[in-house]
Amino acid sequence: MTKSHGQHLLNNQSVIDSIITKSEIRPSDTIIEIGPGTGNLTMRLLEKAAKVIAYEVDPRMVVALNKRVRDTPYAKKLQIIQAKSHGQHLLNNQSVIDSIITKSEIRPSDTIIEIGPGTGNLTMRLLEKAAKVIAYEVDPRMVVALNKRVRDTPYAKKLQIIQGDFLKAELPRFDLCVANCPYNISSGIVFKLLAHTPIPRHFVLMFQKEFSMRLAAKPDGKLYSRISVNTQLLAKVQHLITVQKSCFTPPPTNRKIRSIFNQKVTKKAIKAKHLKLCESLKVKPHDDPVSVALEVIDKLESTPTLSKKAPLRAKKLDLTEIQKMLNAFMEKGISFKDDE
Repeated sequence: MTKSHGQHLLNNQSVIDSIITKSEIRPSDTIIEIGPGTGNLTMRLLEKAAKVIAYEVDPRMVVALNKRVRDTPYAKKLQIIQAKSHGQHLLNNQSVIDSIITKSEIRPSDTIIEIGPGTGNLTMRLLEKAAKVIAYEVDPRMVVALNKRVRDTPYAKKLQIIQGDFLKAELPRFDLCVANCPYNISSGIVFKLLAHTPIPRHFVLMFQKEFSMRLAAKPDGKLYSRISVNTQLLAKVQHLITVQKSCFTPPPTNRKIRSIFNQKVTKKAIKAKHLKLCESLKVKPHDDPVSVALEVIDKLESTPTLSKKAPLRAKKLDLTEIQKMLNAFMEKGISFKDDE
């Protein structure tokens, strides 16, 4: 049986013995194991500890491990949790966590929001540094595991766990957000944090590489997009570190979706279609928002700073030019917002 989640099964007994020795396990310990596989290390942990909580993403491995332990004296000491299915990859590399903590510049008085804490590897370090951590977790299994992990520690009173969807939550006042973000709600996280008032000091957020590159993309770049503009209008974006796939459980996969559009839509074509629509609706084509918007664009294209970029293309405009365009639209009573 082989895994398809980037896990390599440890089968060397002397290496396992060395891990057990260096772990300095006490008989009263509760141990979290991430990616137990078929249980070669797990069985030795069970010999030494009071309890082992094993997080496994592969259902085949869950079945195999359950079978292996079922008729042993250790069956009651093992809790197997099939790992998250909410787009979260559990960060398990201590040096990466140390780097995140350093770059977050946490103050002892800070209240920190963490999104998707998982089993709490980053959370525990945040609790060491901050006055309070508010962790939003959608997976009830992870909520249970994190509560157990922090229960008998000095940090128990500093941690507030909120089970539910972060995007639907009403956020309290906080100083910074530090998180290994679930990939499937990355855009929503960015927009929610940027819209929060009062404005927090900063955010240290981990995203998949392509998404983070989009946040920091520059005009006329391949990845320059709406989210690049909206983010950079409200915040200074800085790339801090690159994290390898092997630092997560399960390791993230790269999925690229490529769309090809051959149709070329020009301002001239938009005007022609709009005039035709106005005619069919018996509406004057000069007083409606589309006509006003096209008039604004015509005027902007004649200004010295933008005339060289006519016809205007959003992909080529920097933040100053986009702000100028937005101001011109607002002077004409035209504003933009996302559809709910």
